[in-house]
Parts: sequence; C-alpha cells; structure tokens
Amino acid sequence: ICGGIPLAIQYSIGVLEVEKNSQAVLSKLDNPEDALCEYCFDKLVSEIAKQKPLAYRLFLALSISSFGMTRENLFAISGVSDLQKDEAEYALSMLSRCSLIFYSKGRHKMLPLTRKYALSKLKRNFTMEPEIREAWVCRYLEIAQEHGGEDKGEWHEKYDEINKEWGNFREIYLWCHSSKRYDESRRLWNSLSRFAYLYGYWSDRLEWSNLLID
Repeated sequence: ICGGIPLAIQYSIGVLEVEKNSQAVLSKLDNPEDALCEYCFDKLVSEIAKQKPLAYRLFLALSISSFGMTRENLFAISGVSDLQKDEAEYALSMLSRCSLIFYSKGRHKMLPLTRKYALSKLKRNFTMEPEIREAWVCRYLEIAQEHGGEDKGEWHEKYDEINKEWGNFREIYLWCHSSKRYDESRRLWNSLSRFAYLYGYWSDRLEWSNLLID
C-alpha cells in the first residue's frame, strides 16, 4: 500500500506504535483524505493546479488507470491538442521530477498511494471527471474496434496491440458495466471476444459474457 514511499512507511510505523492496531494503519493508508496524503501531496498538487493546469489535468487523467497509460493514449484522453504537445511533454517531465508519476515499460504510472489521492481529486471535480471518463471509454473503444474483431489476415499483429492494453480494457469494461453503460459493454465484448479466446483470457471472457447476460 505504501508503494515504497519512505515517508509513508515511516508514517505507518508511527501510527502502528500509537494505535497498536494494524487495521487502523491500513484504514489510514487506504483513505485519500488522511493526514498522510494531505502532507505528501496537497501543497504541491495545489500549486500545480494553479500554475500548470495542463499538468494537473494529465495528473488526474492518469489516475483512472491502475495499469498505466502510453503517452499517446494519455494525451488523447486528456484532450491535448497538437499545439499543446510540447507543453504536455514538459508537464509529464515535471510530474515525474516531482515524483507524482513514473515511467516504466512504455507507459506512465502512479504509485498506489499517489493514485488514490489523485483519483479522489478527480472524483470531486464534477466538470473534469465526466469529460475524462467519456474520453477514456471512447479512446479504448476506438482501439478495440480498430485492432479487434475476427481473426482475419495478419490478425496477430492487430491483436498484439490489444494485448498490450488488456489491463485497461478490463478496467473500462467493468466500469462501463457498473455505470450501466451497457451499449459500450456490448461493443467492447463484440470487438474483444475473439481476441480473449485466442490469447487465453478465458476467465475474463466468461466474466464479461455473464455480466452481459445478466
């Protein structure tokens, strides 16, 4: 849960010493409004929100994925225009230098504690959250429809693109279902069902099928 953040580990040990209760420590770490998150992030993120609104938008947009995002997908979901790409590149670099995000294996990610904090900020932003959620669903539907479908021609080249993003597809499908976005759920299933069968994601395929039937 601490994600390797030294301050979070030290804080946890301190709470454990006072509370004598490991569950109390876990509850505090799991709460994005606890004093730890406030101490670690509030001042820095508030300054970024005021001075670098594009960086703040990228920070919040990235929080919707526990799997992480490629730069291209993050820019698309955040609504970065061609004229803003240089500014957005600098913003990602700044967020990384501030240890709010990191880059690994071709995608930008957040540590669990940071993501909980950012996600709580996104959920309280009643203007930005619907925009980002909508763009998130639309972006991955486009990828699914472009690279999914039946296994015709050089299907493995197309399907490999889906395989790289499978973690995000799982999160989006479950979010669409819990949000009663059944049309998007059906479109995802239609595009990805054959891929899931061929690549061995049988439990996911069965879960999606059962949810659609329900």
